[in-house]
Amino acid sequence: MFNAGWQRCRVHFMRNALAYAGKSGRRIVSAFIATAFAQDDADAAAAQWRKVADQFRSPPSGTRPRGRSLRREEREALQQRIQTEKLRLEERLKVLEAPVSGRRPYPPVSPKYRNPDQPSETWAGRGRQVNFQSA
Repeated sequence: MFNAGWQRCRVHFMRNALAYAGKSGRRIVSAFIATAFAQDDADAAAAQWRKVADQFRSPPSGTRPRGRSLRREEREALQQRIQTEKLRLEERLKVLEAPVSGRRPYPPVSPKYRNPDQPSETWAGRGRQVNFQSA
């Protein structure tokens, strides 16, 4: 729905855009629109979106237009969507780059068992049983 104020996701936007392209032109339309999604920032995406829209507005000479020109509202909605998705991905990246806390800290446990042959070897009774205890 090109008249909708907001597209649900890229997939639905692409599906709606490809509905206006002919069967033979869907692959090229998809590639053109994907270039706008691949930009790093909103300004680059806006510039790329204008280039893509201009290519659809002026078909090559001797051919009839296959797609409907994209309106300013769709372009602005796409820019907003790209900006929102970029922020969401940056937040996820921050979470992934955050140091992993691992396990919670446990208080130290005093040893319960001591090796009679070597008193420096001790065991608190947790984890794998030591050799001097099993014999």
